[in-house]
Amino acid sequence: MFAIIGGVVVVLLVVVVIIGVVASKDTITDINDAKAGDCITVSGSSTAAKPKTVDCGSDTFNFVVAEKVDGGANCANEQYSQLTQEDKGKLCLVPNMQVDKCYQLAGPGGSITDFTEVECGAKPAEGGAQVVTVKNREDATEIDCTDGIPITFEKPTPLGYCLAVNNSTG
Repeated sequence: MFAIIGGVVVVLLVVVVIIGVVASKDTITDINDAKAGDCITVSGSSTAAKPKTVDCGSDTFNFVVAEKVDGGANCANEQYSQLTQEDKGKLCLVPNMQVDKCYQLAGPGGSITDFTEVECGAKPAEGGAQVVTVKNREDATEIDCTDGIPITFEKPTPLGYCLAVNNSTG
């Protein structure tokens, strides 16, 4: 009888461990867990940003990890957003934006957590943030952008956006 109970306990422990692994696979608490090509959302505050992996095709606004560099190193260009964890390095991130949607870009001194999808008529947050509309998106570093601002990324794969600044006052 004890052998049967012991066997059931072992099976239950294995199931609990598997559930724990599956439930936690979307949570990266350490930027060392992320690799180029992964997609993440970033929530929280500038001093306590919380990354979480998501499907790159998700309806939720996310970033694509372009590369990981040492904390003191720079990303490939200034267009990349950055998520740094002390003593663990820095993730260089590409916003995964969609055509005809609007996004608030963080202003000077802002945080990656300020970069969010918003309603197209939204008033920008304080501190120099801007709201932009994505007019065009191409899987290339050259983009047709005669009526906007071209923003391009080389890593993890070539991507370009044509952005129009919204002048809405809300």
